Order: sequence, then structure tokens, then C-alpha cells
Amino acid sequence: MLSLVDTQPTRIHFGSKFITFAYGDDQQVGGVMTCVYSPFDGRGWRAVRFIRVLSETPGVLASELIAERALTLDEIAHFERLLQVVE
Repeated sequence: MLSLVDTQPTRIHFGSKFITFAYGDDQQVGGVMTCVYSPFDGRGWRAVRFIRVLSETPGVLASELIAERALTLDEIAHFERLLQVVE
């Protein structure tokens, strides 16, 4: 996965336990999306890359994991700054 320093997310989702910073297109089959999750349940910052696939339910898209990694110190600092701006 590429560095996420100085990037702007395409969407930000505020969940009950964590905030998700999303990058990419998740609306079509084959669309690749990277999500950065803020720390929750003892987990640190992490980046997860997905590809959209068809589910067994006709017309419904699902996500398949491609890769997952912890964020670098520079990336953590970047997303902590973003949190201050969006909260």
C-alpha cells in the first residue's frame, strides 16, 4: 500500500467505536477502496485495502480483503491532525 501522508479522504464515516477515512471507489465491481480506521478495542491505527465483488445476493456488492497494515508514525500524525479538524 502506498503512503497515506498528506492525502485527503473521499469520505469520512463516524461509527460508534471508530472513525473511518475512506479512499477510492466502492460503488462498482472491481472498485478498490482503502480505509483507515482510528484506534478501537485495543487496536491501533490501521489501513485496510478492499476490492468490491458481487455477493451471493443478486445486485449486492461485498468487499474482499486485499491487504492490511499498521500505519507509519508519519501517517498516524497525519490522521490525528485530520481527527482534530473533523471532530
